[in-house]
Amino acid sequence: MSQENPISKQPLMRHVNRQQMSWRAVDVEHLISEDHLARAIWTLVGRLNLSAFYQAIESSTEEGGRPAIDPQLLISLWVYAYSQGIGSAREVARRCAYDPAFQWLTGWEEVNYHTLADFRAEVNRLLDLDTRREVSLCLVPIGRTSESSLPASREVPTLGLETIPLSEREVEYPAMLAIHDESSLESVEEVNLWRGKPPILPSSVLPGEAVRLPHQPEEDQPKDTIEKVILRRGFTRTFDKAASITLAQLSTILDYATRGLPADFLEPLGGHAQLNDLYLIVHSVQGLKPGAYFVRRELNTLEALKEGEFRAEAHHLGLEQELPADACVDIFFLADLKRILERYGNRGYRAVQLEAGAIGGKIYLAAYTQHLGATGLTFFDDDVIKFFSPHAKDKSAIFLLAIGKPLKRKQQ
Repeated sequence: MSQENPISKQPLMRHVNRQQMSWRAVDVEHLISEDHLARAIWTLVGRLNLSAFYQAIESSTEEGGRPAIDPQLLISLWVYAYSQGIGSAREVARRCAYDPAFQWLTGWEEVNYHTLADFRAEVNRLLDLDTRREVSLCLVPIGRTSESSLPASREVPTLGLETIPLSEREVEYPAMLAIHDESSLESVEEVNLWRGKPPILPSSVLPGEAVRLPHQPEEDQPKDTIEKVILRRGFTRTFDKAASITLAQLSTILDYATRGLPADFLEPLGGHAQLNDLYLIVHSVQGLKPGAYFVRRELNTLEALKEGEFRAEAHHLGLEQELPADACVDIFFLADLKRILERYGNRGYRAVQLEAGAIGGKIYLAAYTQHLGATGLTFFDDDVIKFFSPHAKDKSAIFLLAIGKPLKRKQQ
């Protein structure tokens, strides 16, 4: 107590006692709201035909044995976990101890993480997958939320069907199988090591002249629903070389595509941790000089690397194709694989490709939302790095997306 502020009497306070034990009654049914996602998932999974799962249970009421956990519960737990961005069996088991949604699903019972992990492996077996070629990633029930409109459950056809080959002669690449095996996580210790290191943050390089990306007012943003955009989305086969897009349109694309990916290897979510760096070749963007740029996500700016008309260079970098030369802007994904592999080990390349695919998909949607066109391309790897160097020194080319306005075909 401060001597400068003496008091005449000792205050009476309630002190925190964290050593005490307590009992409390819990109404499990009311742990979550009536319209909670976990309830919808439980209902939908319950309408699936899970007979194949139940037939695999060896214990029975007639012969006895240890009661098995209901497959409906295990499937519901995994589906809900995936919906929350959780892919670890240990994390799901941990959530069952304190998260109300998981506690409601389990009925306040514990579920061992080994059971959850084994069940996911059992799905591969149930689907008769050759895990050297394919594995199950997640279970997603699809249907309507109104019970009156749900279709009746149908029998699941017998599994173990003959696989139709994609080609007459299947070619196996031992190096690819070795890469998959070497980058797989086989134990809890490996998972903890994968997650335990700090994230990859933006490289510190000397900034050049910067162009601030404008924020498009909400009233000026497109109002199309995601369903309409998905139906409109495609691959642009020809760009209108004479057309241009606005800096606001480009800014909107970059903003929505780089807001973060809910993945455990990119924590902290919402920060600036991102494996892929974005480089641009700008051809025709109103309010932006033609040239090469680096996207600084954390500053919401474009760093000018060099000015000039680079359509001929884009044509060469994109495997001598017209698309990157005729587009309004080309977005190159580059990554510092040395730093990433040091951080993530052999699994780092998987992470880079996964993130690039997610960002690329968002760029597609953001472009088509604004009635623009987009197409993914391949490239000359070393020449891409050379073009953006010295800024891109020691990085590797991962992906290329061309953005522009589709060329309207003349009526025959």
